[in-house]
Amino acid sequence: MNFLSGIISAVLSLVIAVILGFFLLIALNGFSGKAGEYAIYFYVVWGIAIAIILGIGSFLAAKYLGKTSWHKAFVVLLPIIVSLILSGVGNFIGMIVAGIMADSMWKK
Repeated sequence: MNFLSGIISAVLSLVIAVILGFFLLIALNGFSGKAGEYAIYFYVVWGIAIAIILGIGSFLAAKYLGKTSWHKAFVVLLPIIVSLILSGVGNFIGMIVAGIMADSMWKK
């Protein structure tokens, strides 16, 4: 059950990163090659790091909640829901940072 929670959280976090990545591509329309390229590289690494961190966090949270006497479905679903919310927020912050990075490199 712990691995299931971690894997589902990591995969769904990557899905959120890809969806928000398309919006980042639209936002970076018009930047020169180098500025946009580095921003995309940054966001890809950011999205993968967020997915790994939240997958591990979900695994550990499910492991901790599993030691309590809570229902098994709740033990798996609660960390997944929390990691989805944190993934959306984290990847949105990554989009903002990538946009700022592209803008600062474009002005040079």
